[in-house]
Amino acid sequence: MTDWILDIAKIILPGLFIAIVTSIITVRLSLRRFYAEKWWEKKHQVYGQLFEALHHLKKYALEHLDAEESHREIPKEKKKELESNWKIFSHEFDKLYDLSSFQLSEKAVAILDEYKKKKKDAENSENLYEWIDADAAAAIECLKELSIEAKSDLKIK
Repeated sequence: MTDWILDIAKIILPGLFIAIVTSIITVRLSLRRFYAEKWWEKKHQVYGQLFEALHHLKKYALEHLDAEESHREIPKEKKKELESNWKIFSHEFDKLYDLSSFQLSEKAVAILDEYKKKKKDAENSENLYEWIDADAAAAIECLKELSIEAKSDLKIK
């Protein structure tokens, strides 16, 4: 009777061992992939929010630049909307900038640093037109460079 049990054990135990090891490896690989996908989604979300904030900051500057170049006033309702969006998205950009070193690539953080530096330099301009022009140019350049880096960081073609 013991030979019969040993024969069954010789057949079942290797299969059981292989099944357990395979299960452990599969679970670990699945969890690793899950965490990588979640991290990618979070990075994608942060880049998207940065693009939206930069878009509104650029729009604010371009509208004011257009008004300066055409020597006209921005209508009160539009100006109110632009200023409201500027406040909202300036705060949003500042928040995202603070989080960027944790979630984005070093190059993306460097691009954002350069944008903040150019924006600060623009504010120091003595001429309102030069300030608005430099501010708009900084936003446009940042959007362009950040778009390229985001595609690289997220591995999007």
